[in-house]
Amino acid sequence: MSDQGMGKSVLRKEDHRFITGQGTYTDDIKQPNQLYAYFLRSPVAHAILKSISTTKAEGSDGVVAVYTGKDTDAALPCGWETPTKEGTPPMAEPPWPIFAQEKIRFVGELLAIVIAELETEAAKLSIWPQNAKSRP
Repeated sequence: MSDQGMGKSVLRKEDHRFITGQGTYTDDIKQPNQLYAYFLRSPVAHAILKSISTTKAEGSDGVVAVYTGKDTDAALPCGWETPTKEGTPPMAEPPWPIFAQEKIRFVGELLAIVIAELETEAAKLSIWPQNAKSRP
């Protein structure tokens, strides 16, 4: 075995400041006119998404925007293309929508994003039972 490279212990330089409470996390950074995003995710593994009501959130003070699957049909790449043998068709890459559209496919699937001036406002307006209706 080598004493260099993989498997070698690495002295971490950041540990001391974090275990003593002196570290800076992204949540500690505050900027002028900063906005907050709260991601409303599905608590259920599989359901038909009947509706998401954004009326309450959109009419609330400090809310800048609310986005759901009705606002975009944008999709993310499904991963990376796996090389295939020469002469075979390329790998099929199905669309992976950013938001759940009509069907919830897994726990944690993105349903909506609330953008607000206050972090607490964004979070409290994104509570599942009040804003989304689904059926198994």
